[in-house]
Amino acid sequence: MRPYLIGDILRFFHITVRAACVRKSAQSTEEATAYDAAAQKQIAENSLAFLQAHIDDSMSFGQITDAFAELCAQPTADEELLFEAGTYAFTGEPMFTVSLARQIPDGVDEYYQIRAELSFRPDADNAGIEDVIWIDPADADAFSAVRQSAAFAYADSHTAQSVDVRIDET
Repeated sequence: MRPYLIGDILRFFHITVRAACVRKSAQSTEEATAYDAAAQKQIAENSLAFLQAHIDDSMSFGQITDAFAELCAQPTADEELLFEAGTYAFTGEPMFTVSLARQIPDGVDEYYQIRAELSFRPDADNAGIEDVIWIDPADADAFSAVRQSAAFAYADSHTAQSVDVRIDET
């Protein structure tokens, strides 16, 4: 049996302390991820509640866009804003759909999408209108491109068949 040398003891101590630090770091990362996920979910739920309180079926698309822009006036970290329009058959029946979406990271690897979506019957006036506009939330006039689009002009001057305010998870 060989006597322990100071170097052996220090190496053992160093390995033990390092392993403990790695375990603590992993716990801190998991706790931070759980906290971030909970915080992001709360932001998403607050965003949905705001839109539900400020949007109703009687509003024009311009008014709905104003409410959405008010919500997004205080950007969150890493959020993305999206405007989409086109004729889709999400429910089996083709509908001309315009949608504003606030995408917030869920704190894991996906997104919460808080949406204000209007659906219209397809007609000659909306045939061929398709738009996808990514909106920079830091831009002072972030929604100007949306307001200048053909899809906005159509949606703002017609009555929607439905207005849906919801949260989706990707």
